[in-house]
Amino acid sequence: MQKLVDDGTVAPEDIVLPDLGEIPDADDDSPDEQEGEDMEDEEDEDEDDDEESSSEEDDDEDDDDDGRGRRRRRGRGGRRSRFGTGRSASQMKRGRPPKVFTPVEARIYSLLQGLRKLKDPDGGLLIAPFEKLPDKASNPDYYTTIANPMALDTIKRKYKRKKYQTVDQAMNDMDLMFDNAKEYNIEESPIYKAAVQLQNHVHELAEQEKARSDNEFVDENGRRPVPEIHHKGEIWHVG
Repeated sequence: MQKLVDDGTVAPEDIVLPDLGEIPDADDDSPDEQEGEDMEDEEDEDEDDDEESSSEEDDDEDDDDDGRGRRRRRGRGGRRSRFGTGRSASQMKRGRPPKVFTPVEARIYSLLQGLRKLKDPDGGLLIAPFEKLPDKASNPDYYTTIANPMALDTIKRKYKRKKYQTVDQAMNDMDLMFDNAKEYNIEESPIYKAAVQLQNHVHELAEQEKARSDNEFVDENGRRPVPEIHHKGEIWHVG
């Protein structure tokens, strides 16, 4: 910056940083808030990792930058919202904006959360082996045996990118994921048994969610999010 001043490119007053005041104390997450955000944080990390590597869904992303650019943008945005809004620390209750789900999105979110409730005999998540596809270098035979690989991180990515218009569409991918595991593994294996248990569990959850009325998803003001609006011959989509 000083070099730009020395060679006359900018005026000295242009490089003076504004006084943004004291940095407010961070609010620690309460235990009940933290548990609900575990899956969201993992989804954010998964999305960043997926953006850095080539993905079969890259073409679906309109004008996305790479993962590094997105993280830099997120960092600058967080700094602006934290220090540049003029709100007091008590008003800045949380950095994450409130989630607004359509009824379909809320139902699918409940399914994804429900899959994390089942534990294995050691106390770990029963869904853990299904999070990512097997490594191609270590398990080449998997990709010759399984015609349409599917893993939970792909389902979560499609959910976040609003690729599912119905609960059944999400369930089709979940069934594919579990059916693949049952096809590749022998019936006596722990992962085969986990696939059966998880598949039965998520089908029960799906029936419960589909039985709920859309009116159960209104907010405290009686409003219900919708995926699109038709207005004067145009269709407006969220995002």
